[in-house]
Formats: sequence, C-alpha cells, structure tokens
Amino acid sequence: MPTPTHSQPQPLPSELFTDREVSKKRFKENLDKPQLSAEYRILSWFGVGGQGKTALVEEFDRILKSKQATARSIPPLAHALIDFENANNRAIATALLAIRGQLHATSGLHFPTFEFACLRYLALTQPDVDLKDLRTRFFTAGAPYLDSLLQAMFALGELGGAVHAIPGFSLITKYGTKLLGKAGQTFIDWWNDSGGRTLYDIDELSQDALLRRLPSCFGADLMDALARKRPPRIVIMLDTYEALWRGRGLRDGPGALRIDDWVRLLVQDSPGVMFIIFGRDKLRWHEIDPEARWNDVISEYLLGGLNRRDANALLIKWRVQESTIRIRMIAGSSSGESHTVDEQTEAYLPFYLELQALTYRNITAQGRVPRPEDFGSDQPQILARFLEHLDGESDKLLRVASYLSALDSEVLDMLSDKFLGGRASTDWSRLYGRSLISEEREGLRFVHNLLRKALQKREQDDRPELYRDIHQALFDWFDIRSGSSELSTVAQEQEPAVLAAIRHLSQFDQKKAVHWASTQMPQLDEAGKWRILEEVCQLVLPLAETNYGAEHRLTTTIWSWLAAAALSNGHYVEAEALYKRVQATQERTLGPNHPSTARTLASLANLYGDTGRYVEAEALYEHVRVIQERALGAEHPSTVTTLANLAKVYRDTGRYGEAEALYEFVQAIQERTFGPEHPWTTATVANLASVYGDTGRYALAEPLFKRVWAIREKVLGPEHPLTATTLGNLASLYLDTGRYAEAEALQERVRAIKEKIFGLEHPSTAKTLANLARVFRDTGRYAEAEALYKRVQAIQEKTLGQEHPLAAMTLANLACGYRDTGRYAEAEALHKRVLAIQERTLGPEHPSTATTLANLANVYSDSGRYSEAEALLSARGRSTKKFSVQCILGPLRCLRI
Repeated sequence: MPTPTHSQPQPLPSELFTDREVSKKRFKENLDKPQLSAEYRILSWFGVGGQGKTALVEEFDRILKSKQATARSIPPLAHALIDFENANNRAIATALLAIRGQLHATSGLHFPTFEFACLRYLALTQPDVDLKDLRTRFFTAGAPYLDSLLQAMFALGELGGAVHAIPGFSLITKYGTKLLGKAGQTFIDWWNDSGGRTLYDIDELSQDALLRRLPSCFGADLMDALARKRPPRIVIMLDTYEALWRGRGLRDGPGALRIDDWVRLLVQDSPGVMFIIFGRDKLRWHEIDPEARWNDVISEYLLGGLNRRDANALLIKWRVQESTIRIRMIAGSSSGESHTVDEQTEAYLPFYLELQALTYRNITAQGRVPRPEDFGSDQPQILARFLEHLDGESDKLLRVASYLSALDSEVLDMLSDKFLGGRASTDWSRLYGRSLISEEREGLRFVHNLLRKALQKREQDDRPELYRDIHQALFDWFDIRSGSSELSTVAQEQEPAVLAAIRHLSQFDQKKAVHWASTQMPQLDEAGKWRILEEVCQLVLPLAETNYGAEHRLTTTIWSWLAAAALSNGHYVEAEALYKRVQATQERTLGPNHPSTARTLASLANLYGDTGRYVEAEALYEHVRVIQERALGAEHPSTVTTLANLAKVYRDTGRYGEAEALYEFVQAIQERTFGPEHPWTTATVANLASVYGDTGRYALAEPLFKRVWAIREKVLGPEHPLTATTLGNLASLYLDTGRYAEAEALQERVRAIKEKIFGLEHPSTAKTLANLARVFRDTGRYAEAEALYKRVQAIQEKTLGQEHPLAAMTLANLACGYRDTGRYAEAEALHKRVLAIQERTLGPEHPSTATTLANLANVYSDSGRYSEAEALLSARGRSTKKFSVQCILGPLRCLRI
C-alpha cells in the first residue's frame, strides 16, 4: 500500500453541523416559552461519545446569537457557553468569571456582588498582587460598582497592601457616608437596595469558604437582574459536563457525587435562568440532594446516533461523492443497534463517520481513487483503516498519546525522551486535528475518548511489552508526584497524582495496583485526606474484587477504609452500612471473636458515639473490650484504644469521674509503650484536658492543650484536622475564662482550616461555627450569633438528624440568645424542645439536661413567672436556694470537639 505523502490528517470543515431537528425544536420551544422568575428550567442532553454533542452545542449557540441579533427588544437575551473540557472552567472562580464576561458582553448585565466577592477571593489567593492589577486582569469590562469603590478608596488614601479586605463591608462600616459619598450615587443605590445585605458576611469568610460562596453571589446578581421591570432572558450552557470529574476518581460514591456541588448551587440560587447541560451521562443531582426534587425540574434527553438520512447528508457535506462508499461508511458506523431502513432511527455515530471521511481525504490526497472496500464494516475496522492511511510519524505519535487522557506538556516530553527518540525530534502538533484531539485555550488537549480506548486496546494486543513499559513509566512519573512517602504534607494539586498512578499501574498489574493503593490509605487517613481516600477506595475496589474475591482480606480492608472515609466526611448513613457489610464478611470468614472483627465493631461504636447513640456505643465498646483483652492482652494498642473510646462515651454522657480515671490509665500505658509525643498519646492527653475543662479546672487544662498543640503542629502540620481540633479546644477554654479576643482569633483560624478540609456542611465545621457563635453571643453580638447558630442548626439537622445531642445543644444556645434579647416566648419553646430531646438521648440526670432545665427556669424568672420557675426546680429535686436569675450551671457551653 502506498505511503501517504501528507504529514498529518486534515481536519474536516468545523462549520458543518449534524442535523438534530428534534433537539433543536425542543431547545427553541423552551427558549421561546416565557419563564417565571421562580421557575427552574434545566435541559440536559446526554449520551456516549461520538454522537455529535459538540456540533449540537455549536448549533444552539448559533440559534442564540441569531435570536439576539434579530430580536434585541422583547425581552433582551443574555447567554453564555462554557466547556468543562477546558481545565480553567473546572475551577469555580474562573468558570464564573467566564460566564460573567459572556453575559455582560451579550446583554450588558452587571454582577457587583459576585465581583466584590471574587476580587476579595483573588486578593486572598494572590496577596502580593495589587488590586488594580487583579481588577484589570480578571474583570476586563463592565465592573462599574467595583471601579466606583476602588476609586473611592484611592481618594481616601486607603487602598494599600492592608486593604485587601475588600469587598468592603468592614470598610464602609469604618468610613460610613464619607466613603459612600465618594463612591457615587449608583453605588449607594445598589448598596441600600441589596449590596449591604448580600455582602454582610463576606469580609468574615476564609479563602475556601469564600470560594464556595461565589456561586451564590453570582446567583444573587442574576436574581437582581431578573427583578427589573424589563428583565432579560438568561441562558447558560455547560458543555462536556463529565470533564468536571477528570482526574478525580470514579463517578460513583458519595465523594464523586459532590464534585459538581458548585454547579448545583449556582442553578439552585438562580431560578428564572435557563440552564442547558451536555454530557455523557444523566445528571445525578437527585442522589445527593433528594429533598430538592431535582427530577421534577430537569428535562433529560438521550442523544443517540444519527439517522440514516442525516448521516448521508453529513457525508455529502464532507465531500464523499460516491453513494456506494457512503452506504458502506454509514453501515460501519452503527452504534450497535441493528441496521434498519427506518430513516428516523438514530443508530450511526458521527465520530466514526468523521474518521471514515478523514480516511477518504487521506486516500484522495495520495492520488488514489477510494473504493468501498477501503472503509471498515464495523468500528474496529474503521479505526484500523484510518490508522493505515496515516503517515508513519502521526500513527506513532497518536498511539503514544492514547496512553494519556490529558496531554500535559511535561508528561509528553517525558514520553518523547523515553519512547520517541527525544523531545527535540517529536512534533505533537501533527495530531491536533479536529477528529483526533480536543483543544483547550491554555494548551492542554485531550484525545477523543472513543479513539483513546480503541487505540489502547490495539496497543495492548499488538505491542504488549511496550504497552507495559509506557504505563510503567507513567506510573513511576505520577508515583513520584503523589507525595506517597509523606502524604501528611501533600498539597491539594498533588492528590490527583495518586489516582493517576493507580490507573496506570492497574493497566498492567491490577494486583500490584491494589497493594500500592492499600499502602497509601493509612497515610491518607493520617493526613486527613479523606475525600481523596474515598476516591482511591472506589477506584481499586473493583480491581480487588476481580483479582482476590469479594470476601478476601484485602478487599474487606478496602471496604473498611471506604467506611472510615465516609465516616470522616460526615456521611454517617453510608458509613454505617459499609461497616455492617464488613462486619458480616469478617464474621463469616474470620469469626465473631477475631481481632479484625472486633476492630470493625469498634469503628461502628465510634459512629454510634459520633451520632449520639451513646447506649449502643457503650455496649459495643464493652463487647469489643472483652474480645480484645482475651485475644490480644490488656495493654495491646487496640485494647487501649478501645478504653480511650469508652472514656469518651463516659465524658459525653457526663460521667466525668469515670472518664478522667480511664483517660489517666490509658495515658500511662501509651506513654510507656509509645512515648509522650506519639499521636495516640497526644490524643489521650487532649481528651483528659477536655475533661478538666468540662469540670472547670482550667488551670490544669490549658497547659495540656498547649502541649498537644505544639506536638501536633510539629508532627502533623499546622493545618491538619487534629491540630485544628486542639486549637478549637484551646479557643473554647479561652472563652470559658473570658479571654474573648484570643478565643475569637483562634476560632476564626480553626474555621478556615475546617472549611478548607471538610467543606461548609461537615459536622466538624458546624461545631466550629457553633463555638464561634458562642463568642459572638458572649460578647453581645447577638444578631451575628443568631445567624450563625441557625446556619449550624441547618447543617446538623441535615447531617446528624434533629435528635442528635449536638443539634439539641445548638438549639439550646439559640434559645439562650433569645432570652438574652428578651424574646422569652421563643426561648421557652426552644428550651422545652431541647429538654425533651436531651431526656430521651442523654437521660434526666445528664449535666446538659440539668443546664437546660435551669435555663428554662431562668426564662420563667426573667418573664416574672417566679412560682413556675421554683416549681420546675423543686419538681426535679433542686434546692430553690440555688436559683438565681443567671443559669444555675453557668451559660451554656458548646460541646468540645
């Protein structure tokens, strides 16, 4: 066969569109139909690759632009399109900036709330960059409110390095009308209308919390636009939705489901906006948020292949002249459905049609007349014929490129040096044709998924030794960059390297991949990297079950790590189900009294304790203790850990004497066995300090907390979850002793760490917010405290349930705030609700129950109902001599974490 003379496959005309009459009709109907401001309209087209989704997106974009050009009046049309294939668009801030720019360009919309919040976020992430430079770089046009405030700050001489606190609520509070006057009337009108309300707490947010708030800020601006007398029609299109998960593990399980949280939040906060989403799979929003009833407002359409008529028309556009060849091409491009003469059946994939059209072009470029037999009769043949008609250099490059999903330049250089004779002689640009590689604006490109899979199958079959060598080289590359030797210090951008290493290793040695991943799991857990731990477990579980069996020890261990990650991430229902699955397997394979079975039972008891099921937790710990003492000995680390956990149950149920004695016993064993700075020893010391704090012995507690803090900061790092926990405990102690400024500063620091590690809605984050709210309340900032307590309440009731003691404690603190501000009826109702919960879950003799009882009596007293207050205390056996208008046990204290 003659060698092609051209140097690379020629792209087909990009302006050609694959007709999708039904889809276009649906889109136009929804676009023309009036939409209420409170109405959600979400349209999603999905289907496997190769069906022409990209062309459909381009056609929708053309429809929008045509409609905007011909009907600018009623109503004005604002539209934006971003593609998640572009890695920049997978970052929250840059994606929203891209949407903002397009909506402003198409209709002149302004986004003051988002711009202030985003500028502050950018300033926090780039503290050495001047605000003017950030404004110029990221807000190229249409930011009058932002410019107005910046100019006013310059006029006041206040825009220096210290004023990165913009958006400026605190600045406006400081400068008042002087600043507002210089900012101008437009800014003042916006501020009085909605700006002050929406920006109220942005100054207080950490960098990570602010990033998560950006979609809501964007939605607030969209709502302001839709509230105008003449609101615009707003359409936002999101393409290649599945790319959000690129490099993030499987698309299954709780961790994966939450990757697109920010998109869902943007949609949720933007009713009245029409969203169009394109991807390979159906949206799964209902799984993560079933109460939102997403299925009721999302219209989803399966995008199949082309019908025979449209496939033929497409090939004619691509200048395939011979009808016999077109018939052959169409038949070979079937999506797998039976061939049919029905012109309406969508059964033929545009991707394979396009490969065949490129083959046709390459043959004609050689000066040869194409024949029907030159074209494949099925998809593997189509690919084979396409590769046969590539020049040798392009074929070689394309095969090597198929080992990567993302064509990162550094990795390509490494592959060039190892397998292609050196980077100097390798020209990857030969591949950048439309059918082969999707291109991003920043230079990162992706091999078409269908092509990559097909090429990898050929490589595995045709060149098995090279297939192994290249994947081995890629594993070695990502192994080094995963930080596997010391994951406690791994940066967030390194975490995807762990997943990439597993993927490449699994291509030639699945068993080794399972073992390598298993060695990372304890380190990921110790480093507090629970989200990435969850994804690693999801990735290797199918490999472990296939190679070792569902009940093998290694498989069961991975299930255990998945349960531990779910528990640490606050997914309690999933964690309980996973632990019980592991327990059942271990009891069948190892027996009910095996130490491994006992370890799983102890983890299940931990979950019960974390969710306030103290009776179940204590019984299970006692059971585990008996098994471990018999099998391992009284001073074995596992047995001692169970004793420490049992002591925590004693403390959580107010049995402080028993807790203190047991903690001291455990501490003595751990210091003798592991030394004073071992993580287990420091955990026990921290728990003992908490008991001292709970019982008012602050002078004993403070030095212990500081000792633990110093050790954890040295051993684990300043942003490890356990370090943050110690800071939170120390902050609570400062609050208990009236050192409010120190307490607030530490709690804010803890808040930033927790929100960065766990996110905004994790129970551990909620505890920190509750402690911060207590600072606000104790310093008389009642409005701020109330808002924060209500936020904590929403998180806890969602993640822990309404009957959890922590949720009850939040309600109790909220009730005390009502009493402090004279809202006695509201305080009484909440205290009664709390009392009922605590009597059910903690018992009538628990100190927290007694505190609530005393606070309810104080509400009666403050509102002049003295006889009811006295009767309430007398009925509980309390001496009326102890009664005062202050809480008997002191103000409610937040539970320590």
